Amino acid sequence: MKTLTALTLVALIGTAQLSAARPSNCDLTNLTPEQQLAFEELLERKVAIESESHLQRITILEEAEDCIQSIETLEAYKACEKSEAEARMALRASQEDDHKALRDDFKALISDICAAQ
Repeated sequence: MKTLTALTLVALIGTAQLSAARPSNCDLTNLTPEQQLAFEELLERKVAIESESHLQRITILEEAEDCIQSIETLEAYKACEKSEAEARMALRASQEDDHKALRDDFKALISDICAAQ
């Protein structure tokens, strides 16, 4: 994996939610090797979560396409659309905890780095 700066990782994980975790006088450009490794591990988690999300969304779309291709009535079409929407909502809900844990871990790492400066 390419070495990424902490600021790049902040951008990838989400600056809006994480900006409060980093005081304005906190420097994320000169990290120790351990801190850089911790950021890279968080990025790997982010990539894994996103990759799994993509695969699951592809599955939802394929199932929706199969459903739509088999419809013969307006009611069947509505049922396909409803099923797809429910699957998307269930996917979002199932990933909520993973996303929150990642954000919390990222905020904690930033807080630890800033406190050590």
